[in-house]
Amino acid sequence: MNIKSQKDFFAGLMFLVVGTLFAIGATNYNVGNAARMGPGYFPMLLGILLAVLGVAITFYSMVHNPAHGTEGDKVGKWAWKPVVFVLGANLLFGAALGGLPSLKFPALGLVIAIFLLVAVSALADASNQPKAMLKAFFIAIPITGAGLALAASFPKFLGLIGVAPFLLLCVILTVAFTYGFFEFLLPTIFMRLNGSRAFQKAMLGYAALAFAAGLFYVFTNSDPVQLANSMGFLAEIEFKIIVAVAFIALVPKIAAKIGFNDHNAIQLSLLISIMCFLSVWAFIDGLRLQIQMWPTFITG
Repeated sequence: MNIKSQKDFFAGLMFLVVGTLFAIGATNYNVGNAARMGPGYFPMLLGILLAVLGVAITFYSMVHNPAHGTEGDKVGKWAWKPVVFVLGANLLFGAALGGLPSLKFPALGLVIAIFLLVAVSALADASNQPKAMLKAFFIAIPITGAGLALAASFPKFLGLIGVAPFLLLCVILTVAFTYGFFEFLLPTIFMRLNGSRAFQKAMLGYAALAFAAGLFYVFTNSDPVQLANSMGFLAEIEFKIIVAVAFIALVPKIAAKIGFNDHNAIQLSLLISIMCFLSVWAFIDGLRLQIQMWPTFITG
């Protein structure tokens, strides 16, 4: 078969090679299974998915598509500037995360490594000027700090407010999370639900019924302490997701209120913050991986 799109062919080949190497490299760690994931589980899963995507794109590049034009989709010149910034950002991330003992460069931890990764790789896009990157860097600091502090405070709620209020909080979080999920998902799938008053009333009815069912389940349970411990795990995940969504929704509005209109800086700061949230919550809190979060001069 002839190559109809060189861009798709080489992109698919790159995904296939990188995905295969990631999957092979993940076997050096304990993979585990879906119930008890090890450090190698997530990289192996991503590597396999990336390799499958690469095979699909490579095959697609050999099938005629009107979008490719009569002469095919040529690769063109290498964009050296984006390549340098993207590769350099990843090398900087690795150096900041693990340090360079041979050069006496200390490990700066996961959070600062993510800051550097996003800030430097963003410069690969010509629309992201160094000034916007620098603004984003400093805007992301209070957002990340507030988000991580809020997330870390949730496990303490049970001891602070007591079992019954904590169970009520868990019910409210579950109802709010599922309400927001269906409110976003269903209109995305069924376009006719957008702006439908009947759908809004149905969603409010669902929220009321779910809240009543949750209260009934809580108050009829014979062991509220055990229930609080079991519900707390799911409620903590929901709480973290709601915190992240709240920051995404509120930060641009707050910036507009105070007259800050650099949209690139706002978007980059949110990207940095959300990456920090997900990395800390998933890998450190979720998988309990022993990854240094902060520089030693901060943690001691």
